[in-house]
Amino acid sequence: MHPESPLPGSPPPESPLTAQDLLDTLDDDLIVVDGAGRVMASGRRGAARLGLADKAQALGCDPFALLPPDVAMGRRSALARVVSCCVAETLEDRHDGHWWSVRMIPLIEKAADGRPESRAEDRMARAVILRIRDVTGTRALALALGDSEERFRGTFDAAGHGMALIDTEGHFRMVNPMLRALLGIDAAHPGDLAAVVFPGDIKIAIDMIRRLAAEIEPSLTVRLRFVGADGATVWGLVSATLQRPRVGERAYVVMHLRDITQEQLAEGRLRAAKEEADRASRAKTRFLAAASHDLRQPLQALNMFISVLAGRENDPWRAAIIGKIEKTADALTALLDTLLDISKLDAGLMRCEPRDVMIGGLLARLSEEFQPLAVSRGLVFRAVASSAAVHADPALVEIVLRNFLGNALRYTPSGRVLVGVRRRGGGGVEIQVLDTGPGIAPEQHGLIFEDFHQVENPAREKGEGLGLGLAIVKRVALLLEARVGVRSLPGRGSCFTLALAGPQGMAVERPEDGLFGVSAEAARGLTVLLIDDDPAVLDGLTLVLEDWDCEVLAFADLGGLREGLGSGGFLAAPDVIVSDFRLGEGENGVEAVRLVRDHFAQAVPALLLTGDTAPQRLREADASGLPLLHKPVKPEVLRGALADVIAGGLTLDDGLPRAEGAAPQSSDPLAEGTIGGP
Repeated sequence: MHPESPLPGSPPPESPLTAQDLLDTLDDDLIVVDGAGRVMASGRRGAARLGLADKAQALGCDPFALLPPDVAMGRRSALARVVSCCVAETLEDRHDGHWWSVRMIPLIEKAADGRPESRAEDRMARAVILRIRDVTGTRALALALGDSEERFRGTFDAAGHGMALIDTEGHFRMVNPMLRALLGIDAAHPGDLAAVVFPGDIKIAIDMIRRLAAEIEPSLTVRLRFVGADGATVWGLVSATLQRPRVGERAYVVMHLRDITQEQLAEGRLRAAKEEADRASRAKTRFLAAASHDLRQPLQALNMFISVLAGRENDPWRAAIIGKIEKTADALTALLDTLLDISKLDAGLMRCEPRDVMIGGLLARLSEEFQPLAVSRGLVFRAVASSAAVHADPALVEIVLRNFLGNALRYTPSGRVLVGVRRRGGGGVEIQVLDTGPGIAPEQHGLIFEDFHQVENPAREKGEGLGLGLAIVKRVALLLEARVGVRSLPGRGSCFTLALAGPQGMAVERPEDGLFGVSAEAARGLTVLLIDDDPAVLDGLTLVLEDWDCEVLAFADLGGLREGLGSGGFLAAPDVIVSDFRLGEGENGVEAVRLVRDHFAQAVPALLLTGDTAPQRLREADASGLPLLHKPVKPEVLRGALADVIAGGLTLDDGLPRAEGAAPQSSDPLAEGTIGGP
């Protein structure tokens, strides 16, 4: 059997694929015409294009016979050029509501040796392939894209801020006029981004492009400094987004730049002003602390001397003079205590310890205290009894009410002052202090809670306080998580309010806690080790303690104390140590207490006195854990403290806040009636 013969029973070999088969399978309308423009071959779709059901019928037909005359003329002219020039040509025309692309490809007549004729004048198209395609959709898309690009370019050029297209290597591809003018970029040779960025920010700019190109971030916004057209620094807020165009084209970054130079300069000026204000505030705090300390030292001695004189003077006239001196000293002490409250708040030493408490007892005690002052000023003062309870720290509530009442009595020339309680929705309580004073203009309501602000006292008239009372109220209210407010109109008086939360449980009436719970007689006859580097204070304290039959071992500094302990002059440990906190040569009372306790190997009771109001000094004293009294200390307070510390009842400072709460808010002008009853 011949090796290429088919095996018996096998299927006949497939016929080879013909050109006609290819014409029939292609999606395009393909027609082959001769040089005269007559159909030589046609695919199935091509025959249909000619209006013929059978492609055999297309042979010899004019392929352009069914077209409109102008379209047919255009195609025949193109065909003639292709036949004569043997160069392919494509044209587009429109009919039947569609756009058509006609590609005419010449089939070149070959020479006798089988190669195409080498000379152009010898070449002639033997036939031409017509490839006809409906490009309506493609053309519409191209037109839309072109229109979109035109609109983008118009928007790009007309943008009111800088815009640029940047490739992923950082080179400018397009730069709008605004950015060119801002940064002095040459339109013909725009260069790259690094050339216009401030040297110190180039790394940021390069990293921005890198992160976008790697698609780590879809978009980025950064602040960059640029070198402006005039050489000055330009601050820009840069927003950049990666855009991926059509398939096969490179990605690029769209950059928007908004000039924020003036905003940045204003921000810098504001920051500098704030830093200057902070420096001034710190300087003010240091000054007040130093001034307060320097005033407290002699005032402490003065209080002690007044106490000794008052106890020994029997002549009524001299006793009255001593009483007036004492009142003057008390007024100065009150001013210094206001500064102390500010310092404690600044140092964070006030602690809020809320509990359920009946408010009536506090109002009654304040009424008893402020009644004599009201009578001396010719005012009617009344505290309305109340059975209301609140959940708050009573010591902090008292600070607020003392300031409210002190202001009301100080600024009310005639009439009355009233304090009472209103119950509010949700179980809350509002304590109100009303007066018939001159009132406060609405524009002043927010200012009166600022440091050193006083209404109608620009010249700082004597007797009008420091203008710190309501500033203290504002800060204490933060600790209480309470709201303070004022309702007032000129000529109609004022109403200051403190809004507090209601009780969480059942509040039980109990006596108000005092600072000391031990009889003051326990301070008589003690052996007191006294240390203070101010000679006048040391003398005054010594005189007062000796009046209480105490034995006083007085030292001006730790050097003298060390000598006394080392000489064996102490037969036994003292009953109590009273030391100034800040001593000379950088030493302090905490070291003095430790020295004595180590020497006698026992925890000798001790308390500290201080005239310091600097926040850092207060924190240091507070950290010692020793009881702390603030100069000037009145003799009766010192005596009670000594009695209490001997009994072990006074172990920490004289009590103040830790939590921070809601900011106080001013209420609307006077709109409610008088205070209600219980």
